Amino acid sequence: MQALYARAGLPVPIYSNKPSQTHDSRIWDSKIGVLTHAIAGRLASTAQTIDGRALRLLIAETVGATVKDRSLGRLDRARIRVTGMATQYLSHFVPPTPAVFLGAEVAAGTGRVDLAWHDPDKGVFFDEIKTWRHVQATLDEDTWTQVHRYLDAGIATYGDRFAGVRVITLSHLRSCIYVSPQGLVESLHASPLTPAALRAETAA
Repeated sequence: MQALYARAGLPVPIYSNKPSQTHDSRIWDSKIGVLTHAIAGRLASTAQTIDGRALRLLIAETVGATVKDRSLGRLDRARIRVTGMATQYLSHFVPPTPAVFLGAEVAAGTGRVDLAWHDPDKGVFFDEIKTWRHVQATLDEDTWTQVHRYLDAGIATYGDRFAGVRVITLSHLRSCIYVSPQGLVESLHASPLTPAALRAETAA
């Protein structure tokens, strides 16, 4: 796994062991992840049409109406976390029109991808959003297996129109990657599906 990242010029961890989370911490992170995915999916299409203060206000309003689970502990802390990550995705990673949002939790093989998009020039691509609180400079084996399932499902469903998977690590933006249909890994920020490239394509 680290060799794949090294060949792509991506950062790899210096230390082999990372801090382990407590059970309660993992549960909290999991709930925050589910809520972040829900907000991103709910507002993805709208984020193509509004930005700036209007988008931030809509995200805050939607988070306030959605993040209500008292088991999260301090709701203000949970809302800040969800708001920050949802804002990152909706402000920086949503492709501009004429890309079309295909939906959230879209069936792909034996799993469901977080969000799916169709760009008229690039084709269909999947966004897998990760909300890890602790930095993971490379994907773990479970996530890597998950991405490959999505690649197989994308190719089976869309054929040559499938453009790959973007893995968006909201807690560590430098580690966002693009995985091509052939399984090649590169930094998302230097890929054909980087947000800047998609915006430039629209402007042209």
